[in-house]
Amino acid sequence: MKNLEIKVRCQDVLHAHRAASSLGIEKQWTVIQKDTYFQVPRGKLKLREVDGFSAELIAYSRPQENEGKISHYDIIRTDRPQEMTALLSKALPVELIVEKERSLYLWENVRIHIDLVKGLGAFIEFEAPINEPVDEQAARHKLDHLIQTFNIHDQDLIAVGYFELLKSTNKKGI
Repeated sequence: MKNLEIKVRCQDVLHAHRAASSLGIEKQWTVIQKDTYFQVPRGKLKLREVDGFSAELIAYSRPQENEGKISHYDIIRTDRPQEMTALLSKALPVELIVEKERSLYLWENVRIHIDLVKGLGAFIEFEAPINEPVDEQAARHKLDHLIQTFNIHDQDLIAVGYFELLKSTNKKGI
């Protein structure tokens, strides 16, 4: 599966929620997420745990660039996250844990996340699924529209994920 993604620093969380609402959509939910990253030779592997939802083991790779980047990912759902963590930990060291409060809005087929990340601050993330080559251009147009709606500036764009940001600040998250 593929996404076109953009991540930005959020200077004003209330403004971000208002911008999302201005699109005529309602917040789907706000949850606490815990992503446990395992050390792997390439890409990323994380177990995402969210109260009230099945856990997800997610393997993914994406380039580090500010503008919209294509992320390739695969997901396996499990209702046994503790056992999955224990099993994976026998073969792969836990590298980092990222904890965040995430609010989700859905606009057309784009997921809008407003995240409060422990140890890092507030962020906005746009994720547009891509199923065909034609979808990528349409996804880019949608993300451009969201960038304008949320009044995002180039200096707000972030090339890396929360994993890299936490690691670069020497915050192990564990």
